[in-house]
Amino acid sequence: MMNDIPSVCHGRIDAVWLWVNGSDQQWYKKYKQHIKKRVDKNRFRDSQTLKYSMRSVFMYLPYIKNYFLITDNQIPNFIKSPNDIFYFDLNETVDKKFHENVFFRQSQFPQIEIVENLTYTLHVVPHTSLFPPSDLPNFNSEAIETYIHTLPALSECFIYMNDDFLFYRPTPPSFFLQDGKVQIYVESGYAPDYRQARKSMWHNTIQHTNSLLNWHFKILLKRKKPYLSHTAYFFRKSVLNAVEKSFTREIQKTRTQKVRTFGSTNWPFLVQHFTVLSGLGVYKSQRGYTHFWKMTGSRYVDVKNKIEIEESKPYTFCVNDDVTNPTDFERESRFLLRWLNSTLSIKTVFEK
Repeated sequence: MMNDIPSVCHGRIDAVWLWVNGSDQQWYKKYKQHIKKRVDKNRFRDSQTLKYSMRSVFMYLPYIKNYFLITDNQIPNFIKSPNDIFYFDLNETVDKKFHENVFFRQSQFPQIEIVENLTYTLHVVPHTSLFPPSDLPNFNSEAIETYIHTLPALSECFIYMNDDFLFYRPTPPSFFLQDGKVQIYVESGYAPDYRQARKSMWHNTIQHTNSLLNWHFKILLKRKKPYLSHTAYFFRKSVLNAVEKSFTREIQKTRTQKVRTFGSTNWPFLVQHFTVLSGLGVYKSQRGYTHFWKMTGSRYVDVKNKIEIEESKPYTFCVNDDVTNPTDFERESRFLLRWLNSTLSIKTVFEK
């Protein structure tokens, strides 16, 4: 049933996104001031898919009423905000009615809270609400992810998404949780890839995280685990608290790293496999449920993926930006956004 929320969730499932507009020159200047390494602009550029990711939850997961958006003090330009502000002024406290049935306030827990018709709530949470001042600014999603479960207003059960994760069809709570077990969608391949881990930072963090799990659960150190599917992650706060307690030193180390580094931990990989190894989740093949669309700048590839999604009708899909040529990126982004705008046409209550 679409609105049949499992009892372990206490009648509520929330949604959380991490987002940064790396195309913003003010943000880019801050990054350059603090990080001396060469910047891969493709890594942080805004593909403008967040709006459609939020729309997809609004359209296809109607039981989710509370949205959380964690940002680097930025506010997306499609969100209704007082005076169309795009940055937090963390030195100012605001309590202002600016639209009928829509309120903006910034309180002791510094965040924006936008409420429409007292039914849906959007919390836009700046990094300053999560990190100690000594660890700011932070540009490391692996560090930011480890703080999500510390949000006081967040429910026991929530889905965590990147801005390129989207839903394509009505998705009931049973997609995420069945018989008390978290459904963890996985690929057919197994991690880590030890050859790739020597040169790829992402593969290296997967290898390191896999070793931590094997050590904690007293299994062979090189025992592999399936790669996670590129889909929304279903998390339970109580499990995340247990993960933090079990790997306190490693998580604290990751939290202090301003950018991704070798030998760090991968939070989704750590949490989801911890959930299974603790008996609270089960692996489920992604086949028929999810679709991964890697944008490379090829119109042929993009049209092929679009058609495959329309014909197979997966519950979720991910549009991964792997385009290196800026001209190709602009062209294929226009193609993608036109399709998303027609496919996910219903605005959230937070949009302008």
